[in-house]
Amino acid sequence: MENKVLITVDEISKKYKLYNKPFDRLKELADPFRRQYHRDFWALRDISFEVRRGESVGIIGVNGSGKSTLLQIICGILKPTKGQVEVNGRISALLELGSGFNPELPGRDNVYLQGAMLGYSPQEMKRKFNKIVEFADIGDFLDQPVKTYSSGMMIRLAFAVAIQIDPEILIVDEALSVGDVFFQSKCFRRIEELCNKGVTILFVSHQLSTIQSVCQKAILLDKGRIVCQGDSRTTVEAYIRHIATLHGARDMATIQEDIRIEKEVKETVAAEDHSKDNLGDERFSATNRYGTGKARLLKYVVNDLNNCKQIVVQSAASLKIRLTYKTHARIEKPFVAIRINTVTGVQIYGNNTTFANVSLESCSKGDEIEVEFEQYLYLNQGSYLLTFAFAEWGEHGKVIHIDRFVDAVHINVAGGPYPYAGICNFQGKVTVLNHTKQEA
Repeated sequence: MENKVLITVDEISKKYKLYNKPFDRLKELADPFRRQYHRDFWALRDISFEVRRGESVGIIGVNGSGKSTLLQIICGILKPTKGQVEVNGRISALLELGSGFNPELPGRDNVYLQGAMLGYSPQEMKRKFNKIVEFADIGDFLDQPVKTYSSGMMIRLAFAVAIQIDPEILIVDEALSVGDVFFQSKCFRRIEELCNKGVTILFVSHQLSTIQSVCQKAILLDKGRIVCQGDSRTTVEAYIRHIATLHGARDMATIQEDIRIEKEVKETVAAEDHSKDNLGDERFSATNRYGTGKARLLKYVVNDLNNCKQIVVQSAASLKIRLTYKTHARIEKPFVAIRINTVTGVQIYGNNTTFANVSLESCSKGDEIEVEFEQYLYLNQGSYLLTFAFAEWGEHGKVIHIDRFVDAVHINVAGGPYPYAGICNFQGKVTVLNHTKQEA
């Protein structure tokens, strides 16, 4: 029962008819020869997956990839052209901003209206009303028409209703991005509580760190098809690489030059016989090491340990990272970077040679570059992951990865000077200014 499948999406597709002009729709309806004046657009094609009780699944992709259409089909708002969806549980959905609200009614009445749409009686909503109002925290606007609300107030009320009606499945489509940072924090704490209670969550967001921290799994959509699904960290990394290819449109001369360089790089790499590379191990999959190949990491040293997979460091102690690269082609604007993430993918720290004002000069083929980073890990004890990269700056600040090694080293931070809560140690100072004892 605990592992029960609540959502089954089986080979669903969704087709829309697109017309060049509004009048073409009428012409098609009236045409005695049944000629078509539209073109077919498939928003979704052959989508299949399952979501089990208690799972949190993120859905990511660029605008127009089919994310919102998919959620609307799961919620029953839209019907698929092909395939079927089976949902076994009570859904509470937060889709388009203000959807389900009557703009002419005050917020108070809309709370009961939303409850009725979800199958709750007025008596049941009355019992939940105070908690909804407390969470929304919109003050006197509760008795004002919803059409007078700001987008922030509208999402406060909508989310408050969605989470207080004890959903079995919570679906959120990018709605929280309009709230202020304090309300977002409150919402994510509440989402975490729901996850711990076994509520199933489908979450759409363009904030990749949010997907990694909230969701166990993720699905990447592109042009209406699933191109990757699995654990959230792996899927987000696939999305980042996908975005890089989408934004890589350049003129033909540049493309031809890149093809020439790529061919030269492959020949050079083959000649150097990297089968003997000390870095070759199971960590070097397509997921966690990738780039154009214009340069290659020869070795790395973390606190005097060569090419280590993991390291133990005391909290507040120094962490030295020395990276050595060899170039296989000319690189105009290179930089070297490191990043430290939590296991769930939240970025704790990132630095590079450009940020540190030690910019690298352009590189020629055969150059060897050695860069050292030193920082103090004012982190609480726990597990963290270290990523390093050689990259170059493209047009408009675009980052082009040359050799990016994701999650290269597991950093196990041991206990520090004294205990504290959270992730980072801000080295706060506490002073007792007065302590007057009561006379006996």
